[in-house]
Amino acid sequence: MMLKFLTRTIVLLLLAAIIFAGPPAYSSADYDNGVRLYKSGKYSEAVAYFDREVSSNPSDSNALYYAADCYLRLGESARAVILYNAIIEKFPQSVAARYARRALLSVSRSLSNGHAPDSNLSSASPDNIPDSQVVPFSREQSGHLVVSCMINGRPQRMIFDTGASVCVATGSQMQSLGISIPADAPSGLATGVSGTVKTRLMPATIQMGDIKRQVTMSIMEELPTLPLLGESFFGAYQYIIDNASGCIRFMKPGTANVPDDTINIPFVRRGDELELTARINDVDVKLFFDTGAEMTVVPASVIAATNPSQWTLKGYGTSSGVGGTGTCRQYQVKSIEVGSIRNYDFKLVVVDNLPIAHGLLGQDFFAHRKFIIDNDRSVIRFFR
Repeated sequence: MMLKFLTRTIVLLLLAAIIFAGPPAYSSADYDNGVRLYKSGKYSEAVAYFDREVSSNPSDSNALYYAADCYLRLGESARAVILYNAIIEKFPQSVAARYARRALLSVSRSLSNGHAPDSNLSSASPDNIPDSQVVPFSREQSGHLVVSCMINGRPQRMIFDTGASVCVATGSQMQSLGISIPADAPSGLATGVSGTVKTRLMPATIQMGDIKRQVTMSIMEELPTLPLLGESFFGAYQYIIDNASGCIRFMKPGTANVPDDTINIPFVRRGDELELTARINDVDVKLFFDTGAEMTVVPASVIAATNPSQWTLKGYGTSSGVGGTGTCRQYQVKSIEVGSIRNYDFKLVVVDNLPIAHGLLGQDFFAHRKFIIDNDRSVIRFFR
């Protein structure tokens, strides 16, 4: 049984804002001088010492981390991106890599708001953020919502994906639009349920209806779907997804008129992800709310925590998405509940070693409902 579904996109853009303070395994004059200048805020002087230290001691991951952070603070984010990428690739088990990974979420939030501190990641293109906008969508057989957009003035259908922190496309998809990837585009990583892949970052102007925004796109080699329209484009809005009329209504915060008797599901923002509490077999489980996931997906550890005797194996399959293709299993559970919305004998997908913090609440749970993402009050309002 083949289970093909779009996985959540967590684009980990390799910048950092957390200072690594751990001491190196050994010390050198260059390293010590660099740290002293760094602590004094003299980043342009400090980075020269860290660069020299890395040249003479290529295994000094701490010096590499400091050098990357200096470049970031000096506005050379493209260079910083490359160095942070090198830390994670070359020293994946190091303390420096651990701190770098922790920093990625805060940087992802910055880029999701359209901020790009370097000319290599942005270009002059005024945003147009109207007070409201109604956009029609079509629903693919997989359940994904597809909207009509323009990328750098070229028409392109994209998947509306609340689980994607940034907008994503492949190099071939951009090439088919006549858009070239800059030769000096900085590197990054993207993580989906099947693993992590390398990406390149480039600026682009995306327009949907009258909404127009300059964003940083993540370009990867393979993607089994249309390009993804992520939070970096629409995260400034509240939006109602009306499945009955086939439209998404975008509104600036505080302007939405909704009934008083909606089913309100609180969420917490984890970076750009909406984390909510579901109940599987009457046990609380944290899930990310994801319009880009065809099915609800959980890590294998959830089985043991939620009355395993109430899980029934239904088949095996493959998961395809941003992180590539991997194996998965489909189970039926006694029930899954979010607020007062409860589904019985619900089928969901289990992925071993899921490389994201939580599972995903997918379209199979809420596709038939009308709801609004209320960022002002941090609730998802499901219409009754």
